Amino acid sequence: MSSLAMCPFDVLPDDILRAIFQLCCAEKDANGIEYLCMLPLNAGFRPFQSTLTRVCQRWRNIVFDTHLLWSSIGLVGPDVEQTVLYLDLALHQSGEAPLDILAVACGWKTLTTLLAPNAHRLRTLSVRSIRDWTPIQPNGSLPALEHLEFRFFQAFDTFYESISAAFANTPALRRITCSPTLAVHVTFPWTQIVELCIHPESRFGSPIWIPAFAEKKCLFDIIAIAPLRLLICTDNVRSGFPAIIKPDIEVAQLPLGWLPHFTLPSLREYTICATQASETKAMLALIHRSGCTLTHLRIVNFNGTAANVKALEDLLLALPHLEELDLHVPTRDECFSHWKLLQPLLKDKNIVPNLRAMRLRIKRIGRLVTFRNDDYVSLVMLSVFGGAQSVVDAGRKKLRFLELDFRDPGAICFKKAPSEAEIRERLVTSADAARINLFMIYK
Repeated sequence: MSSLAMCPFDVLPDDILRAIFQLCCAEKDANGIEYLCMLPLNAGFRPFQSTLTRVCQRWRNIVFDTHLLWSSIGLVGPDVEQTVLYLDLALHQSGEAPLDILAVACGWKTLTTLLAPNAHRLRTLSVRSIRDWTPIQPNGSLPALEHLEFRFFQAFDTFYESISAAFANTPALRRITCSPTLAVHVTFPWTQIVELCIHPESRFGSPIWIPAFAEKKCLFDIIAIAPLRLLICTDNVRSGFPAIIKPDIEVAQLPLGWLPHFTLPSLREYTICATQASETKAMLALIHRSGCTLTHLRIVNFNGTAANVKALEDLLLALPHLEELDLHVPTRDECFSHWKLLQPLLKDKNIVPNLRAMRLRIKRIGRLVTFRNDDYVSLVMLSVFGGAQSVVDAGRKKLRFLELDFRDPGAICFKKAPSEAEIRERLVTSADAARINLFMIYK
């Protein structure tokens, strides 16, 4: 047997191997960044780059010469000594490439001594569950920083001034994710922020809201002055504020209490938590008031009662230009009635006639007590297949992409119902006949 047949990787050019190595190392985070050098260090752990360097000399050279394999770094875990060792190596091997840093429950104060000399390269910084906060650069000079995230970060009053000073000189900063408390107490350069995500922190499992009226008004004042194109907020600051027009916002998710106060004429993508008909109706009123053309809609935690389905029908009828629809249906015990009510809606081709892509996702809510046997889970999956079949049977001429997502931990079933294979095969056949690209994701 020839050596080429034995080692097919030897015939691949270096660029192809680099791309393969990046795919092997990548771990996509909730903030949309793919961290290639993850360091959840514990006894005996090595980053995957270290494994690649042990295959052969050629692979070793490619890994060490590819700066991007070392420049997006996830620091996870309390083992400071091991983290320092590999962080020092990653920073050295990354050359002058822009840095993306994720720090989760690690020895942050110690690690900043290594990050400080590389502060000029820092492009994104995500800080989560950090208690020993200290700035990377005391003078606040981070010239390349574009994205800043603070999550699960309970800032004490003594931190506010330090955080404000740490990010005082960030001319490239455009995206911020933080709690409402941090937003109103820290002086960020709001006049240059175009993407703002606000998520309440929690203490002992309960969300921490901003109770004072002055703080709530401050948050609205921040939103008013920032040139936002994206606004996501899950902190339901109540009413009592004047109407606000944001002409540049294109992507949004707003709590129910905010919807009556906003006008968003450029809105094209929206995420709604449709657990009650009132929120769907408020969203419909926002669309009519704004005169916007929505092309992407994501519905999470949909509660498929008759009232909610009727409200959803009214909303979708008002969106003739909608091109993409994501529907997440919770898997509660009443899940079957949800899907039964939804199927006529999905089968009506006069609803969202210009739809090009649709995703149906099982979303587990609460504990796993409802998944007490394989039969129940399989019935849930059969219900989703039925909903997908309704979408295909509707005959929407522009629909070319349909995805069924079963990745939720509570939705996976390894013991299939006897009829499931037949139903799945019928769905695949009909989707193929309609020239729809069908994807089923199980894990």
